[in-house]
Amino acid sequence: MAALDWIEAARGENLNGRRENFNFLTKEGARTFKILFVTATALLSFALKNSAGSVDVIRLGSIVVAAHLYLVCGYMVRRVLDAIAVPAIYNEPKNLMYRGHSRCELQIAELDAIKRRIIKATKLNRERARFVRRARVAAMCSPLISGWHRLSAIAKD
Repeated sequence: MAALDWIEAARGENLNGRRENFNFLTKEGARTFKILFVTATALLSFALKNSAGSVDVIRLGSIVVAAHLYLVCGYMVRRVLDAIAVPAIYNEPKNLMYRGHSRCELQIAELDAIKRRIIKATKLNRERARFVRRARVAAMCSPLISGWHRLSAIAKD
């Protein structure tokens, strides 16, 4: 009986750690989103400031990079910052009350349920980390987009 209590506590701590990791990834995604959004807005305001109808290569490049960063921000809103259901750490008490079963049988059944929730939380964390990483890589490609735009402008001249 003591072994089941110890295992139950360990699995609860495991699931709690997965939830903390999920919250950390969400905060990192939010921080990345803020930086990219502010950068895109600054680029766009630079490009539109005192343009007076003339569009030069630098301003057009700023608009292209800003559009790229806004697309990355949209991806982050959809894939990282979107609210999704995270597995609960504990089961509802009403789900733990089954007549005709011993406490040991109920603990074993609950341990299986926690195992499923840990697997689901691990999958969610892996996906969220992948989405944050993809968004950051896409944002790091913005100088390449700017350089490509600049080269295409030079090639036209």
